[in-house]
Amino acid sequence: MNLRQQSEDKTDAFDEAIGLSTYSNSRPGVLSYVSIFENLWKQTELYEQLKSHDRIQQEFINVAAHELRTPIQPIMSLTEMLRAKIKDVKQQEMLEVTIRNAKRLQRLTNDIFDTY
Repeated sequence: MNLRQQSEDKTDAFDEAIGLSTYSNSRPGVLSYVSIFENLWKQTELYEQLKSHDRIQQEFINVAAHELRTPIQPIMSLTEMLRAKIKDVKQQEMLEVTIRNAKRLQRLTNDIFDTY
């Protein structure tokens, strides 16, 4: 029985087996482990970049949602108040167009940002 077989028999954990393998005199064996660890390192870096990208994207969506939603509510509130105070039917109809479009914009904004 050679030394490698003895060490494999004694190891119960994967990390122990890897630890012993890194001290190998076999160039192909060592290079295969180097390749594995380089790939794991690259995957970890890519995963961190992806998480950062997702965080930046979510921050952008939150800011965009806030910037779109914030002016809609005062527009709707003020035009409805004006419509209630104005007695001229033509002016009320013009305000109704503004209210209707503000509500449409609000629904569109909610539909877009509720999916994220």
